[in-house]
Amino acid sequence: MRQFFPQELDALLEYNGWTILAKYGDERFTPFAEKPFYQNVLCGLKRESFNPRY
Repeated sequence: MRQFFPQELDALLEYNGWTILAKYGDERFTPFAEKPFYQNVLCGLKRESFNPRY
């Protein structure tokens, strides 16, 4: 189990070629709060970072 600060998770995703489409505070799609207990992030690959290997 690993815990991430919200800004840390955002930076890791962006650095690795992902774009954040939406962010929720729990599995019921509750809006993301200032100090959430959970972070559910809906991501997509950035077009320029897509590089199929197969």
